[in-house]
Amino acid sequence: MSEFYLHEGNRYIVKNQKTMKIALGIFFIALGVWSLITNDYSKRGIIVCVILLAVAGLMFAALMTKMVFDLDKRTFSVQTGSGKPRFIQPLSNYAGLELIRQYRFFGLMRNSILNVVFNDGGKTVKMPIRQFGPGSKASQAMIEETEAFLGLRQREGA
Repeated sequence: MSEFYLHEGNRYIVKNQKTMKIALGIFFIALGVWSLITNDYSKRGIIVCVILLAVAGLMFAALMTKMVFDLDKRTFSVQTGSGKPRFIQPLSNYAGLELIRQYRFFGLMRNSILNVVFNDGGKTVKMPIRQFGPGSKASQAMIEETEAFLGLRQREGA
């Protein structure tokens, strides 16, 4: 059982980070309601509430996004809630994985983002597939697992 992918036949679907998205959505809803109540239902309170509810809606809509490595079709695709792929790249354009580490506020906030990189007609196309928290060694494990099912790395001892 993979920590990062759902395995359906020859399709590898990147697992969503649902807890973070749901928590942020609830936070923005609560903040919008709080803003509405503390501003005594004024125009300013209503506008801020609507904006924060829209942001919460985007968080919940992001739960419907699927990123799929389809080894039968040899493609990587990003599907939205409608099920139609919005981003499709053949695996023949695959150039590798890129790990970006970000340090903010004098190193107090650290974050890592894993991108899948494609070379498409001389242009480099990057798509973020996962975020990792500070000090997480899971990013290396996900890179190794991705390279293993794409057949880019020979298994040790084989």
